Amino acid sequence: YQRRVHGVVGGKSADFGAYVLDMPSRRWERRVMTNLPCSRAGHSLVSLGPRVVLFGGWDNRYQYNDLYILQSGSNTWAASGRRNPPHVRATHGAVSLSPSEMLVFGGAWCDGGPYSYLNDTHVYNADEDTWRELETFGDPPCPRGQTTTALMDGTVYIVGGVNASQHLNDVYALSGGMWRCIHMSGSIPPAPVYQPRDFR
Repeated sequence: YQRRVHGVVGGKSADFGAYVLDMPSRRWERRVMTNLPCSRAGHSLVSLGPRVVLFGGWDNRYQYNDLYILQSGSNTWAASGRRNPPHVRATHGAVSLSPSEMLVFGGAWCDGGPYSYLNDTHVYNADEDTWRELETFGDPPCPRGQTTTALMDGTVYIVGGVNASQHLNDVYALSGGMWRCIHMSGSIPPAPVYQPRDFR
C-alpha cells in the first residue's frame, strides 16, 4: 500500500467492486475479489499497516456494523471484528491511530424514520481483533454524521458534519481521551448543505 491507494468504489450501485489506483501511473485497475462485502454506501475504509479495513455503512434495506479486512497481496476479504462491535451506523468518521488501531466516531442510523445521530467513539484493534468503546471527557462534539476525520501529531480532529437540525463547520480535537472545541478564525469554510433523506 505504499505506492497505491486502494478504494472500494460503487456504493449503492450494482457495481460494488474493488479498485486499485496506482499513483505513479495514475491508472485504475479493477480487482477480482472473493468474499467481497455486500453493496453499500456510507461505510469507512481505513488503511492499517499491511491491511485495509472496511466498517459499517448501509444499503436500501439494511444498516451494518460488520467489519472486513483485506490483507496486502490478497484478493480475499475476511470478516472480522464480530465481538462487541459498535451499533450499526453509516457516514461515521474513521481514522488510523496506528498500524493496528482504527478509531470510529459518530455517524447515523435509522429505524424506518428520521435519522438518529451518534457521538460515541470506538477503537478497533486489528492485531487482537477486538473492539472497545473509548471513555472520553471534556467538551465532545454534538452527535453528527458526514464528518471529516484526521490524525495529526497524535491528535484526532473532527471537522464539520450534519445532524437532524444543524449543518456544522466546527472543529474538535481528541487527545488523551479529552475532547475540546477548537475556536477558529479567518475565512472559515461554510457548513455543508447536504441533508440525507429518511432511511427506507
